[in-house]
Amino acid sequence: DKDSDRIILTVKNDQVTRVHEINLMDVDSDFFTRPQIDVLCRVHLESHLFQKIVRDHTSESDHFFIRIEKDTDLGASSGDLKMIFTSNSSKSVTSDKCTTTVKLPKTRSTGGAQDDEGGGCDDLDDSVFPLEVEYNLKFFSYFVKLTAVSPVVRLILGTVVATPTDDDSDEPVEVPPEDDDKHIVTIIEYDLNDLGKIDFVVAPRDEPSDV
Repeated sequence: DKDSDRIILTVKNDQVTRVHEINLMDVDSDFFTRPQIDVLCRVHLESHLFQKIVRDHTSESDHFFIRIEKDTDLGASSGDLKMIFTSNSSKSVTSDKCTTTVKLPKTRSTGGAQDDEGGGCDDLDDSVFPLEVEYNLKFFSYFVKLTAVSPVVRLILGTVVATPTDDDSDEPVEVPPEDDDKHIVTIIEYDLNDLGKIDFVVAPRDEPSDV
């Protein structure tokens, strides 16, 4: 249906058939290009775990903070991280309503395979940690509806690289941030194997939270 404003995904197995409907954006062009980013960190999680985290936090607030820091706990190796989903900023004096911590061992094998903890990390820029960004949970609630189509979700955090305005230059130019956290975007990526990938690009929340 050319007039349809939805995409319908059907997932089947021997026991059950699930149908997922996603509203489409009304864009001015036929192609919407994913922005080029300078990757700071690439995280992979079990998609069911990510869905549970988003749902748990949605019941508590309309936003959450994603904080990534070096894992200094006993048993952690160099390069290991931990990802903290929390309703309050680390700068807030208010106690967290809901906090979830996921350990992210650095991927040491090719292909970004998951570890037994349900997540992992690679493509690190150690100079940026700790890293904390606030996001609107409304959008994440839409994205996790794709949990059934992929066992793994990848969260790619990075800074946007602007398209050069000088015709004599072919080199991309990194956006000079006034506040680094406010210029970090997250790409949420679901791999559909032979069918390709579905990417969602999320910018940080503009307005500060009240907590």
